[in-house]
Amino acid sequence: MKNYLRGHLTEKLFLICNSSDQKKSFTLYCESLEQSLIFALIFARLILYCID
Repeated sequence: MKNYLRGHLTEKLFLICNSSDQKKSFTLYCESLEQSLIFALIFARLILYCID
């Protein structure tokens, strides 16, 4: 379930980011958003690992 959600979110982000190539700032925003999402995922995984 977690993998499905993560894949779904990543796919949605990718589609949103790629749909507006003409907006450079929006693409940059998507990239930073994706990086913070990845960081959040790693952080959450670390927490889950520590709990287990």
